[in-house]
Amino acid sequence: MTRHIRSDPEPQMRVIRWAIAQTGLAARPKLVLVTLAAACNDGATTVTLSKARLAEQTSMDRKSVSLAITTLRQRGLVHAEHTTADDGGTLANRYHLAIDPDAASASPTQTTGQQHE
Repeated sequence: MTRHIRSDPEPQMRVIRWAIAQTGLAARPKLVLVTLAAACNDGATTVTLSKARLAEQTSMDRKSVSLAITTLRQRGLVHAEHTTADDGGTLANRYHLAIDPDAASASPTQTTGQQHE
């Protein structure tokens, strides 16, 4: 007998839950992490957003966003990739959330187990 496993209808929520489950963060870095997670589409763990847009969405100034991102990078939760246009101009940053891609589609039990390792 073949057993079919249904895929999670809301993989984006798995990424958001991962961000919320991160402990030991002050409010501002946590807010930036959850905002980045919410901006990911279809359970992806990478998002392209400008610091200005992050500041707008979090009601923080750009300096506070930068400090929060530094904290997240130091904790190993986010990798920021600076992107530039062909003419050398600065584009929005690409942020990679340090969540196991399989965790975004894992069952809640599996996801919880991975978060506490």
